[in-house]
Amino acid sequence: MQTRADVFDGQSRSGNPYFTIYDVTGDAPTPVGISLILVDNRTHTGELIITLGAEGRGKRLGAEATRLTVDYGFHITNLRNIWLSVLAPNTAGIRAYEQAGFKTIGRRRNSGHWLGEIVDHVFMDTIPDDFPGTSVVKSMIESTS
Repeated sequence: MQTRADVFDGQSRSGNPYFTIYDVTGDAPTPVGISLILVDNRTHTGELIITLGAEGRGKRLGAEATRLTVDYGFHITNLRNIWLSVLAPNTAGIRAYEQAGFKTIGRRRNSGHWLGEIVDHVFMDTIPDDFPGTSVVKSMIESTS
């Protein structure tokens, strides 16, 4: 069975864009996670995968990293749709995804495990029209032009 880490390891070598998430609140930037978009060039869509270590949780880093990765996916990679799957009990993750413009589109029942219990996967997606606020990526490019 493949884990998210296995998927990331394989895909990070495939040319898909991926990012290291840093906590910059301390004395020095500390890596606390990764984000990755698995791009399907035929359909101009991608799957978002984000993993945060325990030391990065509860600091809103997941919400910001999700937003920046989606920003990149829409404004640099020119994707039409970005989707993800999250375990239903991961309410903090779901809130972070919603803040980045994701909406729930369905569930796959009894398809995951959370603390030894069988749980559902929640599927979410976003499109460029759902993207909240100003694009950091576009503003960086425009300021260098």
